[in-house]
Formats: sequence, C-alpha cells, structure tokens
Amino acid sequence: MNETNIFKTKQGLTVIHNQTSEKDVFAVSVMCTVGSLHENDSEIGVAHLLEHVVMDETKKYPGKGDVHLAIENSGGRMNARTSMYYIEFKALVIKENVEIAFDALSQVFIDPLLTEERTAKEKQIVIQEIRQSKNNFGRCAYEMSLESTFLNNRHGLPNMGTEESVAGLTSKILSKFHKKHFNKSNTVISVSGDILKENLLTLVDKYFGLMPEGEASKIQEPIINKDKEILVENKNNLTQAHINILFPIRDSFEKKNYFANWFVRLILSEGKQSKLFKSIRTDRGFAYTISSYLMRSASVGNFHIYTAVDELKANEAIGAILDEINLLKTSGITDQELERAKNLAISQIIFSSENAYNRVSNNAITFLFRKETQISDKKDIEFIKSLTKEDINTAIKNIFTDDYKLSVLSKSISKEDIEF
Repeated sequence: MNETNIFKTKQGLTVIHNQTSEKDVFAVSVMCTVGSLHENDSEIGVAHLLEHVVMDETKKYPGKGDVHLAIENSGGRMNARTSMYYIEFKALVIKENVEIAFDALSQVFIDPLLTEERTAKEKQIVIQEIRQSKNNFGRCAYEMSLESTFLNNRHGLPNMGTEESVAGLTSKILSKFHKKHFNKSNTVISVSGDILKENLLTLVDKYFGLMPEGEASKIQEPIINKDKEILVENKNNLTQAHINILFPIRDSFEKKNYFANWFVRLILSEGKQSKLFKSIRTDRGFAYTISSYLMRSASVGNFHIYTAVDELKANEAIGAILDEINLLKTSGITDQELERAKNLAISQIIFSSENAYNRVSNNAITFLFRKETQISDKKDIEFIKSLTKEDINTAIKNIFTDDYKLSVLSKSISKEDIEF
C-alpha cells in the first residue's frame, strides 16, 4: 500500500500527496469543499449547475469544450461531480502530461467563463437530467423519505435541485456562488503518482497559488422530523411497488461509528449471504433487488433500505425487512457475520484504491470528513480488525430507531393499505 501525506502549502492550500510506484499514471483531484448544502433558498441547484458550466469554457480555453479537449487530446480523461458537501474536478493522465492536467483543472476551478448563454444551455441539460432521474423510481422513493426527514430544508431536497429552482438560476447567481466559495480555505488538492513533494509543490504554487483568500464555508444544522412517517405516492405507469425505509443517523464520521455503520450495511445487504438478500430474494423470492445504503454526513446522515416488489407482496416484504432489523437489534450479530464483514471491508478498501483515479477521490473525501492528519489504508485495516461484536451491535441499536420514514411508490397502493 502506498504512502499518503497531508500538508499545507505556504499559500495556505491543503494538499494530499499519495506517492506511488506507478511510473506512468498520474491522477489529480481538485475539490471545493462546498456542495448543495451550502446553498441558500435562492440558490437551490446552483452547486450542481456550476459544476456543469465551469467545465465548458474558461479564460484560457474559451471555445465550448476546449478544456476537455486539452485533456483528451493528451490521451487523458476528465470528470466532475457534485455532492451535498463538495464539488470535485479530476483528471487522469500519463505522467509526462501532468502539467496539462494541472493547467486544465486550475482553469476550471479559478477562471471559468460564466456566461448567460452557457448558463441557459446547461440549465436545459440539468433539467433533462432531473427529469431522467424521475424515471429512477428507487431514487424517487428515497427522495420522498429524505424530504419527510428534513422538513423541506436544504437537506431534504434533491442534490440537483428541482426543475423550478434550476430554471430560476442565472449566471449572476453562479458567479456570486463561485466568488464566495472557491477560495483557498475551501480547496483540497489530492494527487496520486510518482512525483516528489518538491515538484508537486512547484506545480501547486504555479497553478493554484494565486487563488483568492477566504473563510471556510459552513452549513446550517438540519431540522429533523423525529416522527415515524408512512408516505405513499401513486404513478400510473408503475408495475412494482418501490419501497424505501430511511433511518436518520448522527456522528457517522466518528471513526468507530464510521466503520461500525459500514459493517451493518455489509451484514444486511452485501452479497448473496447477507441477511436481506437471503430473506427477501433467496427464501421468499419477493424481489430481484434488495439493497441498503449508508449516506454519510458531517451532521445527520442516513441509512436506507430499498427494494421493488409486486404490489400484492409489499406488506410482506416490508414486514420481512423490519423483522430482520428487529432480530438484529435483539439478538445481535454472530461471530461468522463479524468475520465476513471484516473480510468484505478490508477487500473493498484494497479494491477501491487499486487505481490512481479512484485513490485521489477517496483520499480527499477521507480527509474532508474524518479530519485525520494522515491517511493510511494499513491503519484503517488494523482498526477494522479490532472491531468487536459489541461495537457492531451498538451501531445497530443507534441506527435502527423508531423514527424511520417508510416510502412506497406504486400504481395503486394507498396509505391505508400499509400495515406498519
């Protein structure tokens, strides 16, 4: 496993340096530690839209798509994404083209051309992206639960915003958001490749040293609905009942919680030997898909479970899921389940870092949320091996409380039909 160090440059930029023996490959991620949760009521969707617009035209690359071509013509690739907490831009190139990657990413990050013409076009693209997401019925059921959990504040709205909120955004709003948040305090630069620290510092100073100063951005604490809720929505074109059960969780980035909560997900739904897979699919044949997700947050995250079944089997499926959860709460996990979860977790850590493009993102996110001064897969694996059944059983009781939100999206099921 490779060595990773974190340091501040003289200009105040945070740099994560993963020195590797991969001689020919170099990856770099530049992350603004601001996402959709930093938006105010007049900016809903601006972080995601900004990600789209800045990737298209910059002062040095004013032609549409020229900044992408700079990377692609060198044989590399470039991508971006927006979450609740960050906007990330990253590139993968061969080592001899490292400067091309730094140049292109610095242009996107520092000198985008936020024109009204390009903003208008990208708004239409994002609106199509939002409409496309409405065809993901599992996602729709999750968003029903999320909105009910966070009482219509920003935590409860889709990351991309809504069609209405995006339609109201302007280049002026994008420019204001960019100017406010894209500063040294909100920037994390993560690299992976065969590069010496002094050479990396030279590149960071050359391409990002003149970034503006500024304060680290903060988000407001969410307002949580602590009542159990049953939510139902009908759509005529559905052939299944899409079921989402969401449990709010706190402190998901405290180290023990971070790994113990992950173990709960692995035990419940990772692989054919997981509890929910065996109960819902193997034993009962209710569903093709049964999965759980751990959405981490610096304040309030969530653990949610999703499946899609025949409408006539919806109550039985919900009952079977809740029975498995209650059995975990009362009986805890077995030694075999703990050992299996440890093996899965260790393997996933190794698999996720097997290439530089994944590694730069993983390291940046680990730094952002866990606030550790050193990133070490080896130490994480040692910590995983030290977890006990008591640690996981405590996490189970902390996650699965009675204030869950149950959402059912189907053709005809009514709230009165739900028996829980």
